[in-house]
Amino acid sequence: MKKTLLSLLTAALLGFAAQAQTIAIKANPLALLGGTDLVSGEFKIGDNSSVSAGLGAAGYKISGSKYSSFGGEAQYRYYFRESLHGWYVGAKAGYLAGKVKVQGFFDEKEYETKYGSLNAGVKGGYQWAFDSGFVIDLNLGAAYSSFKYDDNDGAFSSLKGSGILPNLGFGLGFAF
Repeated sequence: MKKTLLSLLTAALLGFAAQAQTIAIKANPLALLGGTDLVSGEFKIGDNSSVSAGLGAAGYKISGSKYSSFGGEAQYRYYFRESLHGWYVGAKAGYLAGKVKVQGFFDEKEYETKYGSLNAGVKGGYQWAFDSGFVIDLNLGAAYSSFKYDDNDGAFSSLKGSGILPNLGFGLGFAF
């Protein structure tokens, strides 16, 4: 029984791997500013369709302010020509959590808030997948983001951020 299952699994994996460019692994350097798709994997699921999942982490300091975040994203894409090649439109959903620390303007106290954000939106773009396997992905979209803040000291109590925000992506990677 084990040999039969192992043989079926091996045959399925070899069949999946034999298809040309069914998976693209990409990095989006723009996500270092707080995105949810720093590293993503896109998987062909049909002649014109793909799904992707990505993870992102960011952290930077500007003057007396510190920002850090971690998140994830899932996407569905419909390609007009062929999956993983050319123009596409799609839908996305994601979650981002982070922390912001700001030094007070009139005192030396450091204020902090944690946040979580659910988002859902649409995206469109163009992806080049060359014969060598190299992939370039440019996309633009919009997503509604709903933020929830956890502010213990009240310094950020009036902070609001929910709404429709732009979504820009630039991916470089390899398809196989």
